[in-house]
Amino acid sequence: VRWRASLIAWGNEKGVKVYNTATSQKVTYVPRPPGGGRVTGLLWISDDQLAMSWSSVVKLAVILPAEGSNLYAQVRHDLPSPDV
Repeated sequence: VRWRASLIAWGNEKGVKVYNTATSQKVTYVPRPPGGGRVTGLLWISDDQLAMSWSSVVKLAVILPAEGSNLYAQVRHDLPSPDV
């Protein structure tokens, strides 16, 4: 679980969810990639950028304004993780 300002992000076996505590609204759900397993890392890069990692993929999402006070997320980058 990772907090940033009014946003909370958490991962489970299905993917990553982001919730806005200020408006009590769901922001987004990012499904896990095929073969990704559980999310292994969440990092708020800034108030509007979230990095999510699985064993095989790193996704970078940007939080954007929607109608009214709502927000939504757009995955801008979907990068393969290097073999370690």
